[in-house]
Amino acid sequence: MESVGEVVLRLLVRVAGADGILGAGESEMLLRVAGTLGLPEDSARRVIEDEVASASEPESLGSRVAPTGHARSVLALGYTMALADGEIADRERALLDGFARGAGISAADAAAIRAEMARAADDTDDGD
Repeated sequence: MESVGEVVLRLLVRVAGADGILGAGESEMLLRVAGTLGLPEDSARRVIEDEVASASEPESLGSRVAPTGHARSVLALGYTMALADGEIADRERALLDGFARGAGISAADAAAIRAEMARAADDTDDGD
């Protein structure tokens, strides 16, 4: 059974690769995030490679995180990852909406979390 950190990393891999390409910079960022989740680098690399090859269903990932009580935080992290390039693409939004459904987060609550993360990203951009 995978740890919550591994499931979270799978979601972030899906978001980062939603454009069809998982670049070297994105992979390095994912490895840094994995480290903060307590995942050893070899485990993180295995999860990233597996997720690129198999693409988990976002609803399934959400349902696996929901029992931990961390689903809202994970969704916020997913939106933050999606906003790294300044906007949430349609494919990223669809992935995160699926995660939210699987985690039992209402569409209204997911929209509120998305708006909050967008405001936070705007505030960060204004501080440059």
